[in-house]
Amino acid sequence: MRVSSAGTGTGMYGAAGIVLACCLMAVTEAANYTWSGGGGNSNFGTGSNWVGGTAPTGTDDIAIIDNTAVRTPTFNADLTIGGIILRGTVSLAVSGTRSLSFGFCYHLGGGVATFTTGTST
Repeated sequence: MRVSSAGTGTGMYGAAGIVLACCLMAVTEAANYTWSGGGGNSNFGTGSNWVGGTAPTGTDDIAIIDNTAVRTPTFNADLTIGGIILRGTVSLAVSGTRSLSFGFCYHLGGGVATFTTGTST
């Protein structure tokens, strides 16, 4: 942002230019995805298993899984997401050998989180 002394006539942008520049900055927020288990399978990557019809896929995405879902989520592919929040007693399945990477993992509300079958790294 170029700002010159008042009265020089050399392209003073001032406060209005600074506000405009701030408004044009890209802002990235984490998107939250809640597991419903309502799809035709239990695969983590199936969009219809998530409220809103889209599965989390990015490093800014946060998956929320609780014990009210119809199906147990199955990690059937390698996955890197921003984080995972588990609520209550939750079972998760791993299909085969998978690389699962979460920026964070929170377990809220007591209970036990259990991974079953396969292996994860």
